[in-house]
Order: sequence, then structure tokens, then C-alpha cells
Amino acid sequence: MLHSQGRKGRQENHAALTFSLLLLTCFVTSCLLLTSCDEKPVSARYALTTELLSQWQQDEYALNITDFGDCLEQLIKSDRDSTAFDAATRRYYREGQPLLWVTRTGIDAKADTLLDYLERQLPAHGLSTHAFRLPEMRADLDEARHLDTTEPLLKRVARLEYLLTKAFLRYTGGQRYGFADPRQVYNRLTPRSTDSTGRVLSYVRLFDVQVDRLPKHYADSIAQRLRQLSPSELTSLLHDQEPSNPVYNQLRRQLARTTTVESRRRVLVNMERARWRMPHNPATDKRSVFVNLAARQLWAAGPDSVINMRVVCGATKSKTPQLLSRINLLQVNPEWNIPMSIIRNDIARHAGNPGYFASHRYYIASRSSGKRVSAASVTASQLLSGAYRVAQESGAGNSLGRLIFRFPNNFDVFLHDTSNRGAFHGDQRLLSHGCVRLEHPFELARFVLDGVDDWTLDKIRLSIDMAPETDRGKDMVRDREEGTKGLRLINSHHVSPSVPVYLLYYTEYPNPDTHEMQTWPDVYGYDTPLEKAIKPFI
Repeated sequence: MLHSQGRKGRQENHAALTFSLLLLTCFVTSCLLLTSCDEKPVSARYALTTELLSQWQQDEYALNITDFGDCLEQLIKSDRDSTAFDAATRRYYREGQPLLWVTRTGIDAKADTLLDYLERQLPAHGLSTHAFRLPEMRADLDEARHLDTTEPLLKRVARLEYLLTKAFLRYTGGQRYGFADPRQVYNRLTPRSTDSTGRVLSYVRLFDVQVDRLPKHYADSIAQRLRQLSPSELTSLLHDQEPSNPVYNQLRRQLARTTTVESRRRVLVNMERARWRMPHNPATDKRSVFVNLAARQLWAAGPDSVINMRVVCGATKSKTPQLLSRINLLQVNPEWNIPMSIIRNDIARHAGNPGYFASHRYYIASRSSGKRVSAASVTASQLLSGAYRVAQESGAGNSLGRLIFRFPNNFDVFLHDTSNRGAFHGDQRLLSHGCVRLEHPFELARFVLDGVDDWTLDKIRLSIDMAPETDRGKDMVRDREEGTKGLRLINSHHVSPSVPVYLLYYTEYPNPDTHEMQTWPDVYGYDTPLEKAIKPFI
């Protein structure tokens, strides 16, 4: 209950002064009468009717609702925080929505519930109590309940209403949707093109995962829920917004064990990555293929086993993008249709040199007719015009190796074998133009084709010069003078059901096989910009 000391020394109950009742009544009245909230100042939206104002002014401790609106107006104007949650707070009050924390009995008990909850939970999630203005709100709440002057009370109550809403939206929105937008963090790192003055015209897209983002009317919808809850129910609402996936929870436990600034920094940025909610999650899928680009490692996890292998990812100048898709096709002995970017950077300068093309087993074909043409007859400008395609013959020595795993994506990247087996021996393993090269491609083929018959697997083995395991396959090899070499028993096989594939980036993550926490170097330099994006909250 709100109360203050009167001039005669008596305690006056602000509820008796109809403080909050009038506030709530005027809010409802003004919202019904308004037709264009955005065109009016805040104070005008909260103006009392003549009858209500007359009733209010009969009390010596009356607080003017128009002045209260002016206080909110000033809070909105002085709020320079630029996150989506802060914009939602400003929009909520600009539109004259009902108060959330001030009631007919004073400051609602849910304010205490929120502050108590945040004081406990913010440090546990690596978030700053000062970033959420908790000390300031505690002081305002105490003063609002024990103040003996009316003008400071007005300002304090208005500020308390505003900051409580801001902290509530920051916490629930940030925990539910993430405090940083990964598209803004990753897709504004590497310029693709610039104008003559050096101004960036476009950026390389490095993140293409459809994660949930803060809805436009998030404040209105969750505020409506809040108004209907008891204090105990508010605790449940706050808890429900927190990430529940096992990776986040393990990282949070790891945070409690951190002993250095650097380890804390690394855990915090990976906790933020784990907040981003995707349609699926490699930690909870029954079957999935997860490539951690920072680890340069692949895990294919099923109900009973996990396959683990090294991979080679994109070089720092041609980073492998983060994406989520589903493997739906296995191709055997693929040709490599060389992307225009590689033609432009590596191949065009060799135009007219048939020896170069022959040594790499490249051929040139007209796009219009599909017919091959002599490498000696095509100029660099013709190659760059797009009228011709350059491809590499299938089979041994092909840059894609003998197996390729295809899945829909916007980058023309895949998981594939490679003819350069030595690339897996090093620790760096950042060599490709964006695709992911596999250390043990046949093991992955057996995983994604789970349930196929042994002869199908043997047809794949025989087609890529591996020794067969079935009697039928062994008999076939025995009857051939050339052994397995040159056999082409299968060109492709559809993966059904398709298998989720994740290409993501974590510098700290529990090993999907051992479940022990592991750390890796920030090879793409992604931790720093992400830390900068979440810095206002940590």
C-alpha cells in the first residue's frame, strides 16, 4: 500500500486517495477515446475527464495524472537504449497501454516478485543487475512506499513503472529470443562490394538459420498475460521464458565454474548462441549431423551411437556459412561444376592453355548446347561471360572426392569427400571455398542411409573402389580382371527420411559423444562481435 506523512503528522494511505484507481480508469478511458495515439504527446493520452480530475483535487495529496504522463514522456525521450526490447518499452507507453505495476492498492506485489527473481537469476545467467537497473528500482520502490512529499513520489512512481516494464521485457524477450540478432552480428562482418568512396554496398551472408526473433507486438501480448497473473504465476512465466535446451543448461553450469575473464567471456557468448531457438536442435534430435565450424569437427548422432570425424571448412576468406537443412541425396562419383567465383579467381587466367585443363581433368562445355569445346579455343573473357561452364571429370582425383551429400541451401555448399587426404592431418583445417570436406565419407553414407540393405552399401563401396563385404560383391570382384576399379554400380541414392544437418559455430560446446565440455579457438573471429552485441546486458 502506498502511504505518506501528511502536514499534520498523520499517515495517509494513497489507495484512499484513489491514486492508482484513477490512473487505471484514465488509462482505459483514454485508450477508448484515442484514434491516433502516435500523434499525441504521452500526457495527453492520460488526461483525466473533468469529473475525475475534480474528484482527485479534493484530496490534499492528489497527484496530477497529466503530470504523471509528462514524467513518462520524459522517460521515453531520455531513453537512449537501442535494443529491440527497449524500443518495445517505449512503444508500449507511447500507445497509452495500461499500467503494469501500479494498481488501485499502490505498487503491485508483482513488482517485488520481479525484482526478487531478477536478483537471483541474472547472475546465474551471466547478466548484469546494473544493466537491468535493479539497484535503482529497489530504491524507487522503497521510496514510493515511504515518501513524505508528493512531487518526488510522482516522478519515482512513473520511473518505477517504466523501468520495471523495461526490465521485464529485456529479461523475458532476451531469454526467449536471444539478446542479439545473429543476422545483424554475422551478416555485417565481411563486405561483399563497396562503392568508389569505400562505402559498403553489401555484405557476405554468413548466417542463414531461421531462428525465432522478437515479434513486433511482443510487449502487448506478454503484458496482457502479465496483467492476468498472480505474483506466484509471474515466477512461472519468467522461468518459462528461459532457455531449456541441454546445451544452454550445461553452459550455465560451466559459467559457475569459470575462473578467468577469458573463460567467462567465451562461456557467455556461447550461452547467447544457445538462446537462439531454431526449428530443431542437434542436442535434442534423435538423428542428426552436426558440424561445429569452430571445432572443424562433425558428429553424426543416432539413438545408440555417435560417429565423430575431422572436417575441413572454408578458409577465412571463404568462410563456411552457418545453416540448417536436411540431407536428402547421396551422389556417388560426382562431377564438380566449378562455381563462377573459382573460375574468376583461379581458372580464367589459364584460358587457352589445354595442358592446365587436362592436368586438372577439367573440361569446358557450352551452356546453350551442352557440348564440350576445346580448352584452347575459349578465352578468359568468354569464360567470365557465363556462356561456358567448367567442370571436373568424376572419379579418382576429383576435388569432390567419390561421395557428396547434398542438402538444400542458398550457398551451393555440401558435405563431400576430397582427393586431398592430407588436409585432415593438420589442426587448422581451413582450406575450402566454403564446402565441408569429410575425413570418413563412407561412414557418413552408412549413417544417413540407415536401414538400407547390405547390397546397396556394397554397390557404393564397389563404385568408389572399396572392397566389398557381401558374398555377391566378392564374387563380382573375383570374376573381374580389373578388380573393383572402374565399377559404376550406383550413381546416387535418395536419403529417406532426410537427415537434419547443422552447420553452426560454437567455441565452447559439450562433445556430443562424451558430453564433456570442450573449447576451441575462435578461428573465424566471431566471438568478439557477438560479445559486443550482448555487452549492454552482461
